[in-house]
Amino acid sequence: GTQAVQASDIAISYFRFLVPLLLCHGRRSYRRVALFLSFYLYKNVALLMCDIWWMFQDKFRARVAFPEYLSIGFNVLYTAWHILFVLGFDSDIKDKVALARPALYKPGPARQLFNIRIFAQWICFGILQGSIAWVIPFAWIGTTEYDKTKPGQFWICSTAAFTSINIIVCMKLVMHCESPFSKWTILPTAGAFLCYIIAVLCLGYTPPGKSFQPCFWHIPGDLLKSTDALLSIVCACAAALFPDAVLLTLERFLWPSELSLAKRGKK
Repeated sequence: GTQAVQASDIAISYFRFLVPLLLCHGRRSYRRVALFLSFYLYKNVALLMCDIWWMFQDKFRARVAFPEYLSIGFNVLYTAWHILFVLGFDSDIKDKVALARPALYKPGPARQLFNIRIFAQWICFGILQGSIAWVIPFAWIGTTEYDKTKPGQFWICSTAAFTSINIIVCMKLVMHCESPFSKWTILPTAGAFLCYIIAVLCLGYTPPGKSFQPCFWHIPGDLLKSTDALLSIVCACAAALFPDAVLLTLERFLWPSELSLAKRGKK
């Protein structure tokens, strides 16, 4: 027995430990991993849609839609690291409730949280919300006059669209968490926004930023001075997240899951 324990990756000293391992830790781990996979693929599809729209508008001239040194931080600083905290500490119900309701474990073996339908839904939302994030600012304040060597209206529109994408992606994760108002959701999300703001200010107002990205010089201030640009961001975010809000509300009240019922204390 001792040799078997030493050679194994995981050892359980008592069979009674299997129940909390599966019904509490295993159930939460499956939900977190399923949401992580869906979200990580979704956010890159959403960003890609902006490039696809611009590719058609620019007649396939292979010019970038966003400033490179701004967009390079998308998968590192703005929408990636905070998910480890948001999902790692995301909690739904107390362990004693989970142990009293074994039916909460069913979504795992049934693959209810990550399957073809769920994956397709996230990808479709990525296509829709990425398109909205680009189309609304471009239709409102956009132009096809493109100059990579100096600031201009195009880069204000581009920054408005990129800002919308970051807000939409981060807020979607918050909306799909089981504890959206906990400090482990709010603080890391605010930290991701702060990283984005710092990157924008460094590129727009420092000598290295002007050297690396001359087209972005003073663009943040120009965007903030433009009421139309700010309104386009607000409208793009509201329009993109509205379908999520409707779908989550319907699922919660019309087709509640076993977990939703448990959180509300219903049998």
